Amino acid sequence: MADVENIYGDNAIVGNKEDAEKALEGRDVQITTTNTQTVNLKTEDGDGTVKTDDTPKDDTKDGDNKQPDTEVTPEKQLETDIKTQIQAEEDAKKDLAAKGVDFNAIAAEYEANGTLSADTLSKLEKAGYPKSVVDAYIAGMEATAARFEAQVYEYAGGKEAFQQMTQFVQGLGNEYVNAFNRVIETGDLTQIRIAIQGFKAQMTAKYGTANRTIMGKGNTTTGVQGFTSREEMVKAMSDPRYLRDPGYTREVQEKTMKSTFMR
Repeated sequence: MADVENIYGDNAIVGNKEDAEKALEGRDVQITTTNTQTVNLKTEDGDGTVKTDDTPKDDTKDGDNKQPDTEVTPEKQLETDIKTQIQAEEDAKKDLAAKGVDFNAIAAEYEANGTLSADTLSKLEKAGYPKSVVDAYIAGMEATAARFEAQVYEYAGGKEAFQQMTQFVQGLGNEYVNAFNRVIETGDLTQIRIAIQGFKAQMTAKYGTANRTIMGKGNTTTGVQGFTSREEMVKAMSDPRYLRDPGYTREVQEKTMKSTFMR
């Protein structure tokens, strides 16, 4: 008898229900439908009963639902390191005070001499801070301080520009000097940047600038009114146009100079 071609394809099951159950006996069959639903056809051992397992297929690839990592800029990292340094200092103060050691006196000694005496190191070791720990703390503190100083100078336009600005602040009186020092001591780089830009704007408005403008040389005076609050000034300086658009930047600086809340 000639072979009969199976028009349904190789391994296709044809016939009645009994033939199908017999053919499936002992086999596990998996079918994926067009809607990505997986149907598992399983047979019980020996009884020929067909069972179905309708399990939705998860086509989501690993990582599809992950949120993109937030980029940590050097400025943000510095802010984090400063906060960590401040917290470490506070913790050390409390711990040493409980052991009868004056942290502020030790800090003053280091600031004055650039080192700690053998007697001070001995006190610290007895309090649970051996020289290796003290040296590591000082090294970390100095490294963070150097990065902080460089960032502040950058806000001002360089070390020389920062020194010029601080001289201007001193000329405004102790109230302004103390206010500026408090901002610096917070370690909040955003507030420090805003304070520096504000004082630079006042200095430029008072003494002018050597940079040529469209109308000629030096600063011009307009009828711009000052900011009514620090919040309004911060919002204006946070605008993307600030320090990028010369016209907008000049307007903000003039308004800062004429702001009564800064006097």
